[in-house]
Amino acid sequence: MRTAGRAFARGVTWLRRNAYLALSAACLLLLARVVDFAAPQHVRIDPDQAARVVGDAPWQGFSTASNNANAVQFRATLRRYADAAAPVSGPDARVDATAQILSQPVVTTIMGVEANIEQTVRLDGGDLELHLSLVVTPRADGPRYRGRRRMTVEREFVVERHRRGWLDSSVEKRIHLKLRGVLTVVEGRIQRTVFSVGEHLFALDVEIQRSRG
Repeated sequence: MRTAGRAFARGVTWLRRNAYLALSAACLLLLARVVDFAAPQHVRIDPDQAARVVGDAPWQGFSTASNNANAVQFRATLRRYADAAAPVSGPDARVDATAQILSQPVVTTIMGVEANIEQTVRLDGGDLELHLSLVVTPRADGPRYRGRRRMTVEREFVVERHRRGWLDSSVEKRIHLKLRGVLTVVEGRIQRTVFSVGEHLFALDVEIQRSRG
């Protein structure tokens, strides 16, 4: 009994000396229950509208610094059109002015060496993702013209869809579009590929510039 009494007395003494710890813990529990730390609704940005908030991608031009006769530059302009029924089978300045430029990378390679351009587009609030892959390989194996062979380009373009599940974190993946072939008339021309996903209409324009060196 004496031992139990002494232990109880020590417990009471400890609580008196450290009462502030218990009070602090109670305050923290209360804050956790009543304070919402989420960002206010008016400062949130819908992921599907992020590109529209930021605006068009900056324009990218071809470089004129290379003097390598085998250098080749590719510019891939990806546009999304507000009107899914827009006539976009070929480049049209008036129609293209209504589109949003999502990206416009420029890559440089040399004859016989492939270049790879990869892009990701998020739609439907992030539930749908498009993964675009463009692989191009220029070759100087066409007929001769003004002292050098014309250029041909081996091209592979793949659009892959990733859609998240409704009730879980699973992701459904499938190939939406796959094109492969050889472009024989490329210099001075725009190679356009049009595709749609749901209500979204896209056009990928590939421009090619060969070094004059």
